[in-house]
Amino acid sequence: MFSLKKILVPIDFSDCSRRAFEYALAVGKNHGSEILVLHVIDTSNRGTVASYALNAMDKVEQAVQTMTHDLMNDFFRDESTGGLVVERMVIPGNPYEVIRRVAESSQVDLIVLGTQGWTPMGRFFFDSVAEKVVRKATCPVLVVRPEEHDSMKTKRFENVHRK
Repeated sequence: MFSLKKILVPIDFSDCSRRAFEYALAVGKNHGSEILVLHVIDTSNRGTVASYALNAMDKVEQAVQTMTHDLMNDFFRDESTGGLVVERMVIPGNPYEVIRRVAESSQVDLIVLGTQGWTPMGRFFFDSVAEKVVRKATCPVLVVRPEEHDSMKTKRFENVHRK
């Protein structure tokens, strides 16, 4: 039997990432896992900004970080964690690189992520991140699709590994 001590859930605040979080909670409850919820503020395109605009970008990034922390609080407002330890992280950087770095440094046993962002560009972007994570992760990855699976509708998923 394998052990799932830590589960990483990268989120983008979309419905699909909320569903990924729900899957992580269901799996985590069966294994007594710690859940690491990560939102990455994408700064990977910052290098294309002209140098005279960098000071303005720093102020924008500070505002984005503040807004992201508010979104993180809203994301968890009505969510019961069932007694599991849930650590929240907001880290700027290249999303795939940050997810990989956090997964490795935190020694996570499973990554649970959604495949769809909140806009057409977000879907394209997050799907490419999800694809890289699946191909290059050093631990198992559970990908949650946008459509709800019957196991979540009936809550049978929570009893999959329970003896």
